[in-house]
Amino acid sequence: MPTAPDKYGDLLKIVQICFYIIGGFVAILTYRAARRGLLNTVNTEYQKRVMDRLHKLSEDLYSEFDPTSEHYWAKTRPVHAAIEHINMVYENNKDVILRDRKYYWGSPVTTDVLRLRHLLNPIVSDPFVPDISAR
Repeated sequence: MPTAPDKYGDLLKIVQICFYIIGGFVAILTYRAARRGLLNTVNTEYQKRVMDRLHKLSEDLYSEFDPTSEHYWAKTRPVHAAIEHINMVYENNKDVILRDRKYYWGSPVTTDVLRLRHLLNPIVSDPFVPDISAR
């Protein structure tokens, strides 16, 4: 018994050829776009630097909340140091402060505040830290 002719065979082959041509075309366009952006060596190096810088910032931030760290915020007691400094300045300059009723010596800057400023100042102009204030 002879087999019936396949009436969809030619149509199926044409559709498959079109599918592979379109798939190949999309793959080539995707590769070209990735080569300009994601696969670009300059962009890749930039992303590596960003990730390294964010890793360092993450470690610095974690040290503030790690109880074993010397920078643990609960151990630093910056307010106590500031009050001690204010009291010392007051004792040394009591007559001037009471006479003028002004405190000319400003706010004390503790070592903890200086350390945090040293940590945060480079971040302001760091090109490898994403700017989240624009959101």
